[in-house]
Amino acid sequence: MKKGLVRKFPIIIIPFMAMNIIAFLSCSNQQKRMSSEDVVNAHTTISDELEVPYVLAENYFVRNDFDETSLSTPKISSREEFDKIFGMATVMGDQGKPTPIDFTKQFAIAVISPADELAMKMKAVSLQKKEGHLLLRYKQDIGAKLSMKIQPFLLLVVDKKFDGQVAVEEEK
Repeated sequence: MKKGLVRKFPIIIIPFMAMNIIAFLSCSNQQKRMSSEDVVNAHTTISDELEVPYVLAENYFVRNDFDETSLSTPKISSREEFDKIFGMATVMGDQGKPTPIDFTKQFAIAVISPADELAMKMKAVSLQKKEGHLLLRYKQDIGAKLSMKIQPFLLLVVDKKFDGQVAVEEEK
C-alpha cells in the first residue's frame, strides 16, 4: 500500500506545483504591467512636478551683435527671434550640423551669460513643469582665464506640448 502511495505522490504533486507556478507568474506579471505613464502620473499626483524632456542644442553661437540685456525671457518661440540671437556653427563630420529646431512644434530655452575671459561651461540640472510653469535649473562650472572673451550659453529645445512661462534658477 505504501508503494502505491509513493507512485501516486508525483502524479498528485506535479499538477499542484504547476498550478502554483502559474499563479505566481501571473501575479508577478500584473505588477510589471504598470506603464511608465502610470509611474509619471503617480509621481505628478504626489508632487505636482513633471520632469520635462529636452534636447541640448549644439553647434550654435551667440551673435556678436546680440545685446544680452535685450533677452527679456529665456523662452524663444519663433525662428525670427532665434536668428537675432544665435548663428549656426557648422563643423565638419556627422555631428557637425546644428541641432534642428522646428518652431511649429518646438520652442527653445536660452540662458546666456555675459561675455568674459573665463572658461565656463553651463549645464542643465533639471527642467520641471509645475502648474503650467517651467523651471530650468542650471549650473555653471568656471574654469581658467582665457586669452579671449567668450559668451557662454545654454540652449535647450523643448516640445510645445510642455509650453508654459519659463523661469531659470542657477544652482551654486
